[in-house]
Amino acid sequence: MGHKPLFPYVDYIIMDKNDFIDNKVPHLSLGPRLDAVMSFIRDGTTLADIGTDHALIPIAACLSGKCTRAYATDVNSGPVERARKNVALYGLSNVITCIKSDGLSWLTETPVSRYDIVIAGMGGETIADIISKNGLIRTPAVRLILQPMTKQEKVRLFLAESGYKTLAEKVVTENGKYYCIICAEYDGAIRSIDDFTAAYGTPEAIIFTSKTDKESYLSHCIEVLLRRAAGKEAAGLTSSAEREFTKRLKEYLGT
Repeated sequence: MGHKPLFPYVDYIIMDKNDFIDNKVPHLSLGPRLDAVMSFIRDGTTLADIGTDHALIPIAACLSGKCTRAYATDVNSGPVERARKNVALYGLSNVITCIKSDGLSWLTETPVSRYDIVIAGMGGETIADIISKNGLIRTPAVRLILQPMTKQEKVRLFLAESGYKTLAEKVVTENGKYYCIICAEYDGAIRSIDDFTAAYGTPEAIIFTSKTDKESYLSHCIEVLLRRAAGKEAAGLTSSAEREFTKRLKEYLGT
């Protein structure tokens, strides 16, 4: 159609280019966090974005051609209405369905089709709880793309103990904060991981944008651990775990 892509992975847009020229439709831009989430979505999959808020991920996935069908869901009416308006704004109401639903309770088809399920921007315990409540998604046909805001260790422990294999992890920085995105799928194998792996994953296997970002992230984790250790020691408590984790992270960092 000759228009300039909204962002690098957009191949086409099902809308008249004059809408953009006349500023009738806002350009859609994703920051590093959501861009990293997008990178794990498979081509040709059906996407489900749980806790969608503005439906940016489903819109981006459908505009890019990655997905031809998507669901944007949230437990609250406000985000669902925002999502519905945004979907209509980009001319995607025929391919993106907005649903008010608690977690994955809406997904009842048997067997479940090839889905990529995104749960981003929630606490780790909430993410684990949402996944645990729908046994239908325990199939290799489903990919989980998870971005916990807190308690990453709860997500990793749940995945390991519930038969999910972690395929990859990415860490990105946005507005001075670090975000971890975990990509996993079900294979039925129960795994045991130690506290360090639960907290930090496998540092040598994490995908970073650059070597500098990796060094910055590991240094940040070390600083947090050292502060925590100092606080415990000042209170007369043991800090053996923090000191051990610091040692292991420094080994990965090469210091």
